[in-house]
Amino acid sequence: MSRLALKQEGSRDPSRAALADAIARLAERQVERDRIKAAFDAAEQRGLDLYPEIDAAEVAVQEATALQRDELVASVMRGDEVPTNRRLSEAEARLAAAHQQQAAIREARKALRVDLDSFEESVRLAGGTVAEHARIVLWQAMPDLIRAAEPVRRQLRQMVEVLKLITDNRPHTLVANDPRSDYETALSFMRPVLMVATDSPSGDAAAWAAVFDSLLTDPDAPLPTIG
Repeated sequence: MSRLALKQEGSRDPSRAALADAIARLAERQVERDRIKAAFDAAEQRGLDLYPEIDAAEVAVQEATALQRDELVASVMRGDEVPTNRRLSEAEARLAAAHQQQAAIREARKALRVDLDSFEESVRLAGGTVAEHARIVLWQAMPDLIRAAEPVRRQLRQMVEVLKLITDNRPHTLVANDPRSDYETALSFMRPVLMVATDSPSGDAAAWAAVFDSLLTDPDAPLPTIG
Protein backbone atom coordinates (compact mmCIF):
# COMPACT_ATOMS: atom_id res chain seq x y z
CA MET A 1 0.00 0.00 0.00
CA SER A 2 1.38 3.39 -0.91
CA ARG A 3 2.04 5.83 1.88
CA LEU A 4 -0.68 8.47 2.19
CA ALA A 5 0.71 11.85 1.21
CA LEU A 6 0.92 14.66 3.74
CA LYS A 7 1.72 18.28 3.05
CA GLN A 8 5.48 18.57 2.84
CA GLU A 9 7.35 21.58 4.19
CA GLY A 10 10.85 22.32 2.99
CA SER A 11 11.84 23.62 6.41
CA ARG A 12 10.41 20.68 8.36
CA ASP A 13 12.90 19.56 11.02
CA PRO A 14 13.60 15.87 11.76
CA SER A 15 11.21 15.64 14.70
CA ARG A 16 8.34 17.09 12.67
CA ALA A 17 9.26 14.86 9.72
CA ALA A 18 9.08 11.84 12.03
CA LEU A 19 5.73 13.07 13.32
CA ALA A 20 4.45 13.46 9.74
CA ASP A 21 5.52 9.89 8.96
CA ALA A 22 3.79 8.60 12.11
CA ILE A 23 0.59 10.45 11.18
CA ALA A 24 0.75 8.91 7.67
CA ARG A 25 1.18 5.41 9.12
CA LEU A 26 -1.76 5.99 11.44
CA ALA A 27 -3.89 7.18 8.50
CA GLU A 28 -2.99 4.04 6.52
CA ARG A 29 -3.99 1.78 9.36
CA GLN A 30 -7.23 3.69 9.86
CA VAL A 31 -8.08 3.29 6.16
CA GLU A 32 -7.42 -0.44 6.27
CA ARG A 33 -9.29 -0.78 9.56
CA ASP A 34 -12.28 1.03 8.06
CA ARG A 35 -12.16 -1.18 4.95
CA ILE A 36 -12.22 -4.34 7.05
CA LYS A 37 -14.95 -2.95 9.29
CA ALA A 38 -17.08 -2.16 6.22
CA ALA A 39 -16.64 -5.76 5.03
CA PHE A 40 -17.49 -7.08 8.50
CA ASP A 41 -20.61 -4.90 8.69
CA ALA A 42 -21.66 -6.03 5.21
CA ALA A 43 -21.25 -9.68 6.19
CA GLU A 44 -23.21 -9.08 9.37
CA GLN A 45 -25.99 -7.39 7.42
CA ARG A 46 -26.02 -10.21 4.88
CA GLY A 47 -26.41 -12.67 7.73
CA LEU A 48 -29.38 -10.70 9.04
CA ASP A 49 -30.92 -10.49 5.57
CA LEU A 50 -30.61 -14.26 5.25
CA TYR A 51 -32.98 -15.02 8.13
CA PRO A 52 -36.15 -14.19 6.13
CA GLU A 53 -34.88 -16.41 3.31
CA ILE A 54 -34.33 -19.29 5.74
CA ASP A 55 -37.76 -18.76 7.29
CA ALA A 56 -39.40 -18.72 3.87
CA ALA A 57 -37.54 -21.89 2.83
CA GLU A 58 -38.57 -23.66 6.03
CA VAL A 59 -42.21 -22.73 5.40
CA ALA A 60 -41.92 -24.00 1.84
CA VAL A 61 -40.51 -27.32 3.09
CA GLN A 62 -43.32 -27.67 5.62
CA GLU A 63 -45.98 -26.91 3.00
CA ALA A 64 -44.43 -29.26 0.44
CA THR A 65 -44.15 -32.00 3.07
CA ALA A 66 -47.83 -31.64 3.99
CA LEU A 67 -48.79 -31.69 0.31
CA GLN A 68 -46.73 -34.82 -0.28
CA ARG A 69 -48.42 -36.53 2.66
CA ASP A 70 -51.88 -35.76 1.26
CA GLU A 71 -50.89 -36.89 -2.24
CA LEU A 72 -49.32 -40.06 -0.85
CA VAL A 73 -52.51 -40.98 1.01
CA ALA A 74 -54.60 -40.33 -2.11
CA SER A 75 -52.28 -42.36 -4.35
CA VAL A 76 -52.27 -45.32 -1.95
CA MET A 77 -56.05 -45.28 -1.83
CA ARG A 78 -56.14 -45.27 -5.65
CA GLY A 79 -53.47 -47.93 -5.87
CA ASP A 80 -51.17 -45.65 -7.84
CA GLU A 81 -47.41 -45.51 -7.59
CA VAL A 82 -45.91 -43.33 -4.89
CA PRO A 83 -45.80 -39.84 -6.40
CA THR A 84 -42.64 -37.80 -6.51
CA ASN A 85 -42.67 -34.32 -4.96
CA ARG A 86 -40.57 -31.98 -7.01
CA ARG A 87 -41.79 -29.05 -4.96
CA LEU A 88 -40.42 -30.62 -1.74
CA SER A 89 -37.09 -31.40 -3.38
CA GLU A 90 -36.72 -27.82 -4.56
CA ALA A 91 -37.73 -26.41 -1.15
CA GLU A 92 -35.25 -28.67 0.66
CA ALA A 93 -32.49 -27.70 -1.77
CA ARG A 94 -33.34 -24.03 -1.24
CA LEU A 95 -33.21 -24.45 2.55
CA ALA A 96 -29.93 -26.37 2.39
CA ALA A 97 -28.38 -23.65 0.22
CA ALA A 98 -29.52 -20.95 2.65
CA HIS A 99 -28.02 -22.83 5.62
CA GLN A 100 -24.81 -23.37 3.67
CA GLN A 101 -24.62 -19.66 2.91
CA GLN A 102 -25.33 -18.86 6.54
CA ALA A 103 -22.43 -21.08 7.65
CA ALA A 104 -20.11 -19.45 5.10
CA ILE A 105 -21.10 -15.97 6.30
CA ARG A 106 -20.50 -17.03 9.91
CA GLU A 107 -16.98 -18.21 9.04
CA ALA A 108 -16.30 -15.03 7.08
CA ARG A 109 -17.38 -12.91 10.05
CA LYS A 110 -15.05 -14.85 12.36
CA ALA A 111 -12.10 -14.25 10.04
CA LEU A 112 -12.98 -10.58 9.55
CA ARG A 113 -13.36 -10.13 13.32
CA VAL A 114 -9.81 -11.41 13.84
CA ASP A 115 -8.50 -9.00 11.20
CA LEU A 116 -10.58 -6.13 12.58
CA ASP A 117 -9.34 -6.68 16.13
CA SER A 118 -5.78 -6.80 14.83
CA PHE A 119 -6.13 -3.50 12.97
CA GLU A 120 -7.94 -1.86 15.89
CA GLU A 121 -4.88 -2.67 18.01
CA SER A 122 -2.61 -1.46 15.22
CA VAL A 123 -4.51 1.85 15.06
CA ARG A 124 -4.27 2.20 18.85
CA LEU A 125 -0.51 1.63 18.81
CA ALA A 126 -0.02 3.95 15.83
CA GLY A 127 -2.02 6.64 17.63
CA GLY A 128 0.26 6.25 20.63
CA THR A 129 3.28 6.66 18.37
CA VAL A 130 1.81 9.86 16.92
CA ALA A 131 1.27 11.24 20.43
CA GLU A 132 4.85 10.31 21.36
CA HIS A 133 6.27 12.15 18.34
CA ALA A 134 4.01 15.14 19.03
CA ARG A 135 5.50 15.37 22.51
CA ILE A 136 8.99 15.19 21.00
CA VAL A 137 8.09 18.24 18.91
CA LEU A 138 6.84 20.03 22.04
CA TRP A 139 10.01 18.99 23.86
CA GLN A 140 12.00 21.30 21.58
CA ALA A 141 10.44 24.23 23.44
CA MET A 142 11.67 22.94 26.81
CA PRO A 143 14.90 25.03 26.99
CA ASP A 144 13.07 28.28 26.20
CA LEU A 145 10.30 27.44 28.65
CA ILE A 146 12.83 26.71 31.38
CA ARG A 147 14.62 29.99 30.73
CA ALA A 148 11.31 31.86 30.88
CA ALA A 149 10.28 30.06 34.06
CA GLU A 150 13.60 30.41 35.88
CA PRO A 151 13.07 33.96 37.23
CA VAL A 152 9.61 33.04 38.45
CA ARG A 153 10.95 29.83 39.99
CA ARG A 154 13.65 31.73 41.90
CA GLN A 155 11.12 34.25 43.17
CA LEU A 156 8.68 31.55 44.27
CA ARG A 157 11.46 29.55 45.89
CA GLN A 158 12.51 32.57 47.92
CA MET A 159 8.90 33.09 49.02
CA VAL A 160 8.57 29.41 49.93
CA GLU A 161 11.78 29.48 51.93
CA VAL A 162 10.50 32.46 53.91
CA LEU A 163 7.11 30.81 54.46
CA LYS A 164 8.78 27.61 55.63
CA LEU A 165 10.95 29.63 57.99
CA ILE A 166 7.93 31.36 59.49
CA THR A 167 5.94 28.14 59.92
CA ASP A 168 9.02 26.10 60.85
CA ASN A 169 7.57 23.60 58.36
CA ARG A 170 5.73 22.00 61.29
CA PRO A 171 2.05 22.97 61.38
CA HIS A 172 1.45 20.94 64.55
CA THR A 173 3.64 23.39 66.53
CA LEU A 174 1.42 26.39 65.84
CA VAL A 175 0.67 28.32 69.01
CA ALA A 176 -2.84 29.33 69.95
CA ASN A 177 -2.60 32.89 68.64
CA ASP A 178 -1.18 31.92 65.23
CA PRO A 179 -3.80 32.81 62.61
CA ARG A 180 -4.78 29.56 60.95
CA SER A 181 -6.02 31.44 57.89
CA ASP A 182 -2.56 32.89 57.28
CA TYR A 183 -0.99 29.46 57.49
CA GLU A 184 -3.51 28.04 55.03
CA THR A 185 -2.79 30.97 52.73
CA ALA A 186 0.89 30.20 53.01
CA LEU A 187 0.24 26.59 52.06
CA SER A 188 -1.75 27.74 49.06
CA PHE A 189 1.40 29.48 47.81
CA MET A 190 3.61 26.52 48.60
CA ARG A 191 1.56 23.71 47.10
CA PRO A 192 1.87 24.78 43.42
CA VAL A 193 5.64 24.82 43.83
CA LEU A 194 6.07 21.71 45.91
CA MET A 195 3.37 19.50 44.38
CA VAL A 196 2.38 18.44 40.86
CA ALA A 197 -0.66 20.34 39.63
CA THR A 198 -3.68 18.15 38.86
CA ASP A 199 -6.11 20.81 37.65
CA SER A 200 -7.13 21.13 34.01
CA PRO A 201 -4.75 23.34 31.97
CA SER A 202 -5.59 27.02 31.86
CA GLY A 203 -4.02 30.12 30.37
CA ASP A 204 -0.75 29.34 28.60
CA ALA A 205 -1.04 25.66 29.53
CA ALA A 206 -4.38 25.46 27.75
CA ALA A 207 -2.81 26.97 24.63
CA TRP A 208 -0.05 24.37 24.69
CA ALA A 209 -2.63 21.60 25.21
CA ALA A 210 -4.49 22.85 22.13
CA VAL A 211 -1.27 22.82 20.11
CA PHE A 212 -0.58 19.25 21.21
CA ASP A 213 -4.02 18.24 19.93
CA SER A 214 -3.30 20.01 16.63
CA LEU A 215 0.02 18.20 16.24
CA LEU A 216 -1.80 14.86 16.32
CA THR A 217 -3.10 15.61 12.82
CA ASP A 218 -0.90 18.50 11.59
CA PRO A 219 2.87 17.97 11.93
CA ASP A 220 3.48 21.61 11.00
CA ALA A 221 1.25 23.19 13.67
CA PRO A 222 3.18 26.16 15.16
CA LEU A 223 4.11 26.24 18.82
CA PRO A 224 2.87 29.09 21.03
CA THR A 225 5.13 32.11 21.48
CA ILE A 226 7.17 31.91 24.67
CA GLY A 227 7.46 35.05 26.74
